[in-house]
Amino acid sequence: MKKFHLEPDNAEGNIVTIVARKAGLFAWILTHLFKILPETRLTVTPKDIRFGYKSIATEENVLITLKVGVSHIYCKYHRPVWLLVLSAAALLAGMILGGIAFYGGWAYLILGAVVALLLILLFHFNKSIAIVIATNSNTKYAIKFKPSFIEGQDVNLEKAKEVVKVIQDQIIKEQE
Repeated sequence: MKKFHLEPDNAEGNIVTIVARKAGLFAWILTHLFKILPETRLTVTPKDIRFGYKSIATEENVLITLKVGVSHIYCKYHRPVWLLVLSAAALLAGMILGGIAFYGGWAYLILGAVVALLLILLFHFNKSIAIVIATNSNTKYAIKFKPSFIEGQDVNLEKAKEVVKVIQDQIIKEQE
């Protein structure tokens, strides 16, 4: 997440601006050190919604009018629960191997606990949030992002819900 700006009372300019890049340290290095700027952008003005995607090879821009273009809008929150299952399996395997080993049984137990703890941390930090806008032609456009520790953007599900609410309010205003 490079930028997250919400200004619901702005009658002239951008009400919502979200700019995101691919997640991860490698993408951050490409963006900041080599100035390769693949990014996804969501901009909401009082009259329209604009989605944009830009990379080295391609650029795509979509304009959706608020008056007649939007069918519905929602946000999604995802956490990889399979990491918790794998964590429990690692802890259980460490306990079983620790129990049947003649020598060094504690090492298996400690290893299982460390792997389980790492998997729980991955589960905690590997959440993603998406804002999805569906048009009347049944095409869906989404911007998906993860909270960014490197960029310092504090974005959570509550802020995504606030963005959806602001866009819904703007659609109602535009249709009146």
